[in-house]
Amino acid sequence: MIFACLSCAVGAYLFVCTPVLMVAKLGRFLVGLGSAFAFVGVLKLATLYLPKNRFAVVSGMTMALGQLGAMMGDILLTIMIRYDGWQGASVHAAIFGLILTFCLAITFHIGGKQNVDIDEAIDAAPRSKDVIQRFYNLARDKELWKTSLIGCLLWVPIVVFAEYLGIDYLKTVYNLSSEQAAIANSMIFIGMASGGPLVTTLSNKLQSRLLPIKCGSCVAALCMTAVVTYTNMPLFLLFTALYLTGLATSTQVIVFPMAEEIAPEGSAGTALALTNMLVMISGIIFQPLTGYLLNMTHEINGIHQAADFQFALGYIPFAIISTLLVAYTTKETFKG
Repeated sequence: MIFACLSCAVGAYLFVCTPVLMVAKLGRFLVGLGSAFAFVGVLKLATLYLPKNRFAVVSGMTMALGQLGAMMGDILLTIMIRYDGWQGASVHAAIFGLILTFCLAITFHIGGKQNVDIDEAIDAAPRSKDVIQRFYNLARDKELWKTSLIGCLLWVPIVVFAEYLGIDYLKTVYNLSSEQAAIANSMIFIGMASGGPLVTTLSNKLQSRLLPIKCGSCVAALCMTAVVTYTNMPLFLLFTALYLTGLATSTQVIVFPMAEEIAPEGSAGTALALTNMLVMISGIIFQPLTGYLLNMTHEINGIHQAADFQFALGYIPFAIISTLLVAYTTKETFKG
């Protein structure tokens, strides 16, 4: 976890402080690498130290905290960029990352002062051959692939709208200021943050992983259709639709308890990492696709119009509906 935080801080600094394209790409890679450790690392710790019936709720709470961070970053960075430029904002983020790394190092040092048999720990660690075999077995599991695909498709409105074009869309279509658009866009993150613990708890109560996902897919598809179709929606309804989109897509976090339940004994960490990797592919595929679709439209005086954004974002509801189709072919994994 310390390495993950340091990786994000160094990556943010490299990206902003170098004129060399390859170094900038390395910086972005380090940010992504560290971010992956943050989520999967917490989930792995949950599998080690908590009862199995608590894992789903912990997944939801972890996502909630992550989305709160995204929401705060969305708003604070917009303000910082306005007054200090994007380079200054990135440097401040890197400094904050270094401070957080130092705090984590102290915390783990204090909490880790206990007698540990190093030889015993090394003997208990899986061998490279075993790790490769576990990964191979999981990679052949069709249910794990379906589960990951559900997560990937449900992540599309987040990675494309909330993280990529949402603020520009809201500024262009609704003539909002940068700060207003950032606040409106953050409603998606607020919805996900409030929905994470709620949907995982509901999943346990219903004794079903797939039912909340199916319901969430329907609601998210309807809300995103309204957001990208109507350009004169009252702001109250717009904020509500964005919040409900986040709330509904928070069911995406359920794929991680599903992956943990699919995985054989001792392979939960590998299953979670593989699932997270496949979910993150959503950004690799759909962000460039959206940019390509937007570039196909005609700019007027270098500015894209509302119809251009609608064309580029119009496929999002269909991606969400595809989640529903995959869910109907996926086996229920709830084990109680």
